[in-house]
Amino acid sequence: MARRLTDWLEEFLKFVEPESETPTQMLRWTGLSILGAASQRNISMPPWMLAGNYRLYPNLYVILVAEPGVARKSTTLAKAEAVASAIDALTLAATSSSDASLLVQLETAKNQAVYVIASEFSSFMRVSRDDMYGALVDLFDNRTEYVHATIGRGTQVIESPSVNLLAATTPNWVASEMPRHAREGGFTSRCLMVYEQKPREFKILTKETEKDLSKINALKRRNERYMENLVHDIGHIANNVSGEFSFEDEEVRQAVISWYEAYAPQMLQVGGPTKNFLARKHIHVFKVAMLLSLSSSDDLVISLRDFNEAREMVDRVEKRLPYLLSAIGNNPLSGSMRQIASLIAKSNGTLRESDIFARFYGQLKASEIDEALMGLRRAQVVEQKAKPNSTERFYKAADDTNLQLFLDSSE
Repeated sequence: MARRLTDWLEEFLKFVEPESETPTQMLRWTGLSILGAASQRNISMPPWMLAGNYRLYPNLYVILVAEPGVARKSTTLAKAEAVASAIDALTLAATSSSDASLLVQLETAKNQAVYVIASEFSSFMRVSRDDMYGALVDLFDNRTEYVHATIGRGTQVIESPSVNLLAATTPNWVASEMPRHAREGGFTSRCLMVYEQKPREFKILTKETEKDLSKINALKRRNERYMENLVHDIGHIANNVSGEFSFEDEEVRQAVISWYEAYAPQMLQVGGPTKNFLARKHIHVFKVAMLLSLSSSDDLVISLRDFNEAREMVDRVEKRLPYLLSAIGNNPLSGSMRQIASLIAKSNGTLRESDIFARFYGQLKASEIDEALMGLRRAQVVEQKAKPNSTERFYKAADDTNLQLFLDSSE
């Protein structure tokens, strides 16, 4: 069974984007999530490629985060479910479940592969919250065996389980209902929390009008063709593609090494959830690179383009993580960071670092001011400059868009 589409992910975007207000990045992550679920445990980066000697599968935990009604998250997940439900090799999990129920579904599923699509993540987690977080953390790592002690059935052993998660929620739910150990611990570091604050565009009607029946019928036929081809190719991927990935050439390998050596030391400079995410950032990038390659080819070769695009997508998630944490009030410095960013924005590049310390010394410790400034620099909200022949450091806005995003999300 040959593929019909040149690039599955790009065709998925063409299918969903014209009738959607959802930001493009959310749509792309949704498409990648479907690809990850379809791949099950059929494809991987082999142990010999990775320091630590572990096998890496491209399963993803993607959580779309936006205020209610802003990004049309539920509509997007409904499209994903329509495509994923056509994958015979995959079992869709119940949308409200306990950890025990999820494990039963996983044990009885074909190929022990389950895809969780939860348009209301709160509903999915409601029954056994803490136990479910623990199960999801353990299952993400794709152990050869998942061993679970049960009360009624003794020890439960699931061979080669595969779980993918695509969920939607709001910043307020993350703040009020997600426990701190999940926000700051292993769960969120395994997630790609795609945070958006506004729709891609405001669209209430399609381009076709109800008075033009021929255009309506053409739109219907278009959608049917897209769905048929998407389902055909995702079925091909689920049933016919297997094996181990390799890098296309030495240039890709050297690019990966240079990138990791540049970003890894940053883990020592930050704390909290950002540090935990950075510790697994390379894993996310490799997973996404595999799926981008899979989207267009059965060859299982990661090109430089695949790696660079994966890095850019994960960078964007990381870059918005401080805004999300600030928006939910998880960062105790968020209010002060907003005040500092606002002060820097008004200074037009003339604000000295000593001025910032003088202004906030009664409000923050020196170490907290340093941490706030470092956070703003890492988020590319502000940048530090030194004038020639001077040891004095000045601050200015690094990017107007990032600055406005940060100020808006902190309000």
